[in-house]
Amino acid sequence: MWVMDDSRRSWSKWLTIKDVPSIELPLAFWKRDELIMAAANRRIVSYILVTRKLNNLLIHHNEHRAYNQAIVYAVSIVSVKRDNKKLKGIELNRLVLSEMLEKHSQKRRKLYMNQN
Repeated sequence: MWVMDDSRRSWSKWLTIKDVPSIELPLAFWKRDELIMAAANRRIVSYILVTRKLNNLLIHHNEHRAYNQAIVYAVSIVSVKRDNKKLKGIELNRLVLSEMLEKHSQKRRKLYMNQN
């Protein structure tokens, strides 16, 4: 994975992920140590950077790359309405995906705490 520096003039190699088969597209970072990606089998997976563990999130993605996005949000007191209208369609799906990822992350933390 390459990142652009603050001056927006050059790119630096930031991360290399090895031995992760069939990954088509990185979607977003999640919880500092986890990368959400679209896999070739139309699944959404998470990759934990420290442990190098791949988790199937039981979420399917669209085969068209333009429709595959992960929107990471932070809880806020700011309304989730746009132009005083309720969210619908894709925007609602993004919130549902974010909630599912949060639940998955909480379960993973509980399992880790119980093992140690």
